[in-house]
Amino acid sequence: MKERRGKKQFPISSVGSKLQKERFNMSHQRTLIVASIVGIALAAAVTASAAGLPGLSPKEQLGKALFFDTNLSTPPGMACAACHGQDVGFTGPDAAINAAGAAYEGAFSGRFGNRKPPTVAYAGDSPILYLDAINGNFVGGMFWDGRATGWTLGDPLAEQAQGPFLNPLEHNNASPATVVAKVAASTYASLFEQVWGSGSLSPANVSPAYEHIARSIAAYERSKEVNPFSSKFDAYLNNKAMLTKQEDDGFQLFLGKGNCANCHSATPGSSSERPLFTDFTFDNLGVPKNPANPFYAMPPEFNPDGTNWIDLGLGGFLATVPQYAQYADANLGKHKVPTLRNVDKRPDPGFVKAYGHNGYFKSLKEIVHFYNTRDVPDAGWNGVPWPPSEEPMNVNTVELGNLGLTDAEEDAIVAFLQTLTDGYPTIITPAQAILKEDSQNEIAALISGEPAPQLQWYFNSVAIPGGTNATLILPAVTRAMEGIYWLVASNTLGQATSAPIAAVVSNVDPERFLGLQWPGHTESGLSLESTDQLGPGAVWQSRSNYPPASTEQRFVELEPLAAGFYRLSGSGAPSSFTGIGFVNGWRYAAPAGTQQRIEYTGASTGWTNWLVLTNLVLPTSPYLFVDDASMGAPARVYRTTPMP
Repeated sequence: MKERRGKKQFPISSVGSKLQKERFNMSHQRTLIVASIVGIALAAAVTASAAGLPGLSPKEQLGKALFFDTNLSTPPGMACAACHGQDVGFTGPDAAINAAGAAYEGAFSGRFGNRKPPTVAYAGDSPILYLDAINGNFVGGMFWDGRATGWTLGDPLAEQAQGPFLNPLEHNNASPATVVAKVAASTYASLFEQVWGSGSLSPANVSPAYEHIARSIAAYERSKEVNPFSSKFDAYLNNKAMLTKQEDDGFQLFLGKGNCANCHSATPGSSSERPLFTDFTFDNLGVPKNPANPFYAMPPEFNPDGTNWIDLGLGGFLATVPQYAQYADANLGKHKVPTLRNVDKRPDPGFVKAYGHNGYFKSLKEIVHFYNTRDVPDAGWNGVPWPPSEEPMNVNTVELGNLGLTDAEEDAIVAFLQTLTDGYPTIITPAQAILKEDSQNEIAALISGEPAPQLQWYFNSVAIPGGTNATLILPAVTRAMEGIYWLVASNTLGQATSAPIAAVVSNVDPERFLGLQWPGHTESGLSLESTDQLGPGAVWQSRSNYPPASTEQRFVELEPLAAGFYRLSGSGAPSSFTGIGFVNGWRYAAPAGTQQRIEYTGASTGWTNWLVLTNLVLPTSPYLFVDDASMGAPARVYRTTPMP
């Protein structure tokens, strides 16, 4: 299992309004130093909101449009999504069909496919079909029998996307030209040409256009929308969720006694950071025939064997390939090992999903029990013994059939498999929030989860009445509202709690001024000059002259920024500025003589402690206070309090 990572934190920076300049009266000296301030930018103002997630690329958007287009069949009405529903993990979306034959009807009424629709999610890593010379197993390809090999396009997922359009039992189009013409007449034809070039849908370019259709669909099927890696198990790997004891027991059984991980690998895929729970090989599990499969009743044109039809799987396909026909018998009855991600994803608890290549099994508990007891005498389901295998050759008797799992252990494996369902609640929040005193403030979170999570905000361990939206609105903020906030998000998959948000209340909105710093000097005659351009025509203006000083000196600009370059000139001037950055300051309008206590907090104090910066007696009114120590220091937040 991957090493866990720490929780993500969000940086915080001090609030800045507009860049201004001014000088700070000090003692200084000589040398030519040119300092460009063009590259100094204001730090972004702190907001209590979270960044959004990236969307689909143009090619992925095109693929999605193709995937959900119901006009790409003959007759119109059937999209890819008809058999690969998003709400059920991109497999069969009709509970009634799943509860029976599990094979779906095509665009032409009365024509049915012969297998349960496999998921198209988490399939992009499946390699081009090949024979592993070490262990003799075939690996890769797409479809249950691997016939979308990738040998033509170099991408099994794209080749799989081409197949259903021309299959008379599915989309039933007469030719690639028919599909291309339908796309050319679609509302997204301009997007197609944006992605693949002007004229890419021309009737003269049918072959490349049909390939581009498939590659676009494959791009969508590889997208974050289809493969979000957002399950509870992923949150567990990210150290953002804990497995229950039953789930963790199931995970250990999955890796060990249950032999599940032998084929449903729990190690990351070739191009993913998370396990895909498949090794892309083929196996004969001894699954019985599904007597309700409507393909048995198809006319001889499509099923000449009628009720005697046997699904030969990979072996049936290999028999049609001269190069690999010699391996056909050894692979009869073997079908592709599917991913287990979203194996339990369903719109509601009562929704029936089908399992196995022909959908014989109707629950996770049933198929896990089959794996465990297939070869146990008199074992079965609901009092009915397990029927014989559809294809008796090559049945795997080494890794399943009599595992010796208890009923509770079977339930634990099911509980773990349910943690692989995408849509577990996730929360992204800022690590800190700066609240403006006496104003309405907001703390915003980015929430994801399916179904949409229910939310509850907390402040110092107390639920906030009405705090049930992603954005927490805090009217008329006072200092008593300073503390720790967090958010809890819950849906049917579980509950997630955000990292704590340290909120501080400030009544100061500081301006930011340019600051320069250099070492002290002991000789006389140092001048600070500035110009807005370099070169032979540069005109340097004197900004200030400084007597000798032994300590480090600073200059702060308070005028509107016009100069872009600064230099120190005079005898004994230092060889370089030792600092260039911003300092914080703000203006008081209170009468002269008024006393103010100025405090600050920030990352250096953990955002939890206020430190006294100074007790200030205003010498004049209005008065500009500058925190010259803020240059180069960690970000600071301020508050000021009138003193008696």
